[in-house]
Amino acid sequence: MLVYTQNKQILAKVTACLYGKNEKWQLESWLGYYDYPDQFYGIGNQTTNDQKESYTARRVVIQFSPRLRILSNLYAGIQIEFMNQALSLLKEDGQLIRGNIPGSQKSQYSGTGVLISRDTRDNIYFPMSGYNYTLQCAGFGSALGSDFTFQRLTLDLRHYFQVYFRHIIAVQAYSQMIFGTAPFQSLSRFGGSQLMRGYYEGRYRDNHALIIQTEYRWLFTRQLGVVLFAGIGEVTHHLDDFQLSNARYSIGFGFRFCINPDEKLNIRLDFGYGKNTSGYYMEVFEAF
Repeated sequence: MLVYTQNKQILAKVTACLYGKNEKWQLESWLGYYDYPDQFYGIGNQTTNDQKESYTARRVVIQFSPRLRILSNLYAGIQIEFMNQALSLLKEDGQLIRGNIPGSQKSQYSGTGVLISRDTRDNIYFPMSGYNYTLQCAGFGSALGSDFTFQRLTLDLRHYFQVYFRHIIAVQAYSQMIFGTAPFQSLSRFGGSQLMRGYYEGRYRDNHALIIQTEYRWLFTRQLGVVLFAGIGEVTHHLDDFQLSNARYSIGFGFRFCINPDEKLNIRLDFGYGKNTSGYYMEVFEAF
């Protein structure tokens, strides 16, 4: 993906998912360069729209995750991450310009970790049955060239049920926990095209996040389909702060246009709605 605006703003991103013969190995990688405006609302689950401030981030991001199949449908691997960034055009009376928030100055973080996953999906692009469970543990610190020291634990559970011919229910439970001092860009968060559609990506962020979302998918032809989705999520500073009464909701609908029926590869157009917010998304690949 490459975006270049008349204001000389750049958004470039290359992602790759490679699979070996008989899926004996997998490789996921992501390379991105951003010189693009962004928004920051503060940290916590109770931030208000009045706290919104705009800034521009110049950022280089590299993620690399090879994994091997060690048993039937069971994979183990490593992950390597690097980000270097500098912020500009900060709001004069905003939170970031004071320099008290980690990541508000020029900085970088780098780290490595391990992951284990079990994948029984019948298709990687549009699963109709099976599940994909992934656990990731990563550490970041000065020994690895990072300006920040923190640990991250991520659990991503996805399950797919075919309730009738071409009628699928997909369910995802996602949790991420940060221990230590992480830059605000790397805090647990939701929003965007995958987690809690309808919210700006990073609208809510803090050390820990818990999201549960489900999606009903109906393919009424080989090339056309519709979906309905809903989710609930929350971010907190401490693990014992999670309360259902503070959770945010997300609902929406979408359309699917299959560009490769044999591989079940879709273009999706989704419309998401949250509390006093909404968003629309057009992408290849499903949200989860």
